[in-house]
Amino acid sequence: MFIATKMFCLKSFCNEASKWVVGLCLSAISHSVFAQSDGIEPDLFFSLDAKAIEDSGISRWLEKKYPDLREWSDAWSEDFKDGDEVYQSMGLRDEDFSKIEFAFGGLESLLNNSPLVPRFGSEVFFGLGMRAGKPMNLEAFFDWIEKKVIEEFGPIYSKKVLINSKIEDDRLEFLLNFTDSNHSRINTPNLIFDANVSVSAEIDDNSSRLIFAMPKSFGNGFLSEKFSYEFSTIPQMPEDRQITFVCKIPSSSLDRYILRNGGSDDSLVLALQGTREIAWSASFREDSLFLKTIISCVDADTASSVFSLYQGTIGMAQLIMSQDPSSRPILSILRQLRTKNVGKQVIGSVELNASSLEMLISQALSDLAPVPPPAFPKLDFQSLEGSLAPSFTLPLSTGKTFDLSSQLGKAVVLDFWATWCGPCRRGLPMIMEAVSDFPSSDVVFVAVNQGESKEQVDDFLNHYDLRKLSVALDSNKSVGASYGVKGLPHTVVIDPSGIVRDVTVGFSPFQGTDLKRRLEKLLK
Repeated sequence: MFIATKMFCLKSFCNEASKWVVGLCLSAISHSVFAQSDGIEPDLFFSLDAKAIEDSGISRWLEKKYPDLREWSDAWSEDFKDGDEVYQSMGLRDEDFSKIEFAFGGLESLLNNSPLVPRFGSEVFFGLGMRAGKPMNLEAFFDWIEKKVIEEFGPIYSKKVLINSKIEDDRLEFLLNFTDSNHSRINTPNLIFDANVSVSAEIDDNSSRLIFAMPKSFGNGFLSEKFSYEFSTIPQMPEDRQITFVCKIPSSSLDRYILRNGGSDDSLVLALQGTREIAWSASFREDSLFLKTIISCVDADTASSVFSLYQGTIGMAQLIMSQDPSSRPILSILRQLRTKNVGKQVIGSVELNASSLEMLISQALSDLAPVPPPAFPKLDFQSLEGSLAPSFTLPLSTGKTFDLSSQLGKAVVLDFWATWCGPCRRGLPMIMEAVSDFPSSDVVFVAVNQGESKEQVDDFLNHYDLRKLSVALDSNKSVGASYGVKGLPHTVVIDPSGIVRDVTVGFSPFQGTDLKRRLEKLLK
């Protein structure tokens, strides 16, 4: 089983897609403005067959060659536990899901900046199909949905939201009624539903099939070939593909963008203006990985221009990478690319054999390669590692004071951050969760804000429901300077004796898992 592919592709997508669909179904959220769109057609389609990937020869070779991928992906999955409630309600685990498809319609409306209020169901459509390799518990899943609807809308109004439910031994159907304009939690000045969200599930002895759609007709054909052949490029993709992505380019939106900016002679803008559809696929075969891209244009002249631009970009990239030894694996792949211009299309493909994949993975994931990774000198921001942590005292947002010197005997985690920093917002909850597994007598976590006022920090903590976070206010960034902070987030781990043991800069999906392991090691 190709664990890395399943964990990185299927698990993260299923987690986020399930939470997104349930979140959309159970709360009124703010969206961009949409305008009228004729007909129900998908503009974007994504499909992933994890079971077929796992069964391929190249996947089995990859896991055998890199056995540490299993442990790495299992550790990475710890950062996505928040999606487990959805699976548990079905009586399934995330790894039981073998195939997923997602489609979206109304992309033209999404991008046209109309002042009209968005209307889900008549202007914007979505559908999500999921298949699992074992039967789900239909009654338990429906009970969970019913509980969530009651929590969101109350026991009285929930009966108007959850309607037309029908449950049999092997099938479940129900609608989430969001068309009642009298309920402010559903239809707001910025969001209107003109169709119900349809949810259906079917099971047999060996599998489950779950579909969310708005409107219901948009879900017909999921986990089949219906949606894929709404696109002109898909029939030219390999039949043995396991991953498919295709997107129609909204031409009128691009035209309006160019007009608003007084026209453009930029070759990239002109090429995009003439592009109608982009498709990409991946085929995990017995002894290779085959990737293919098709760019479909409005006419042959545009396709020729796109082909020239593409060739020039690839040539420039090869020239730059040839000067950098560390880029040789990617350079080798670029040299294997095969591109051609056929009529209105530009087609590119590359087939990576075991040797090419080994070279690429060994370079990109040197710590997972079967040979010891090379020793690298410490970077500037790591210069404090092994040294006594600079002492400091700062006011906390609560009005109290934090004195680092008083924390001897405890491991201390300092995360230098700011409210405007997107990676900081993603990382803070992960750090909080990792630290929460340790008693406060052993580990202390302080988020050291850089250069912002107490009011800004308080607004942020209230908005993101992080009021339990302990925030120190480094208003003049002097403490940050003493710790060599130049980029955010900047995380420092100090051992109980006051020595800096680890410094990292930036966000990583492994952040919580890695921090927990470091702390466990320090506290042994």
